[in-house]
Amino acid sequence: MSATEAGGGGAGTPEWLSTHPNPVNREGSILEMARTAEVAADPPRVEREEYISRLDGLTFGDNPREGYFLEERFYHPDMRFQMSFPPGWQTANTRQAVQALSPQEDAVFALTLGEGSEPGDALRSFLAQEGVEGSGVSQSSVNGLPAASADFRFSNGQESLAGRIAFVSHGGVLFQLLSNGTPSAWDGHRSTVGSALSSFRPLSDETYLNVQPARIRVITVGRASSLNDFLAREGVQDQGEQVRLLNRLEGNPTLRAGQILKVPTGGLMPGGD
Repeated sequence: MSATEAGGGGAGTPEWLSTHPNPVNREGSILEMARTAEVAADPPRVEREEYISRLDGLTFGDNPREGYFLEERFYHPDMRFQMSFPPGWQTANTRQAVQALSPQEDAVFALTLGEGSEPGDALRSFLAQEGVEGSGVSQSSVNGLPAASADFRFSNGQESLAGRIAFVSHGGVLFQLLSNGTPSAWDGHRSTVGSALSSFRPLSDETYLNVQPARIRVITVGRASSLNDFLAREGVQDQGEQVRLLNRLEGNPTLRAGQILKVPTGGLMPGGD
């Protein structure tokens, strides 16, 4: 997984932005689970071909239908929205949130789903939390979408933060856009964050809506041949490195008739395949 992550289109999500451990840490956990697992069959059965057949059609790499970045611009085809994140910030798209970290690591930005349906109600609930003090409350729309936003400061006696919160309603879904940082650094980020918050808008351009993920195709080798000949015959010469990684092959080995290979194919992004 670690080796194929870049090949599958992943940007190498930093672990501090993920609820899941990175591939290297997952490998250690899985090996430990395998070492201590109880196997019922004696001797154990390895049904490799049946298992691999179930991989046919599986998404390979990131699924752009669930959101993708083009530089600092984020697009979400399935939820039909787009927005720009602060330039130069490190970004990551996870299932729980779209997040960004400032270059100085003194401020963060997170786009998540909000609770409820009304931006004003959600904002009032946020500002009513213990330790939160709001100011500059606004219920102005954002690019024609119902919205509510405010500056805030938070303090619990041990930690202090300053930031801005916005709730935007779009397509029957409430989105929460939250950015905060250390009080001493926040003034330097306020304008940039404000521009990001105000960039949230509907997505209607088919160029960015019609993206598709690459998928795994399970292929049975019809006749013995070299790997390079197989790739040429299947029209996937440009996927040679990924095919080697997915099938644990090196160089240009001879494939036997009946051998099963996993091959990434397809995928459509703006500007080409």
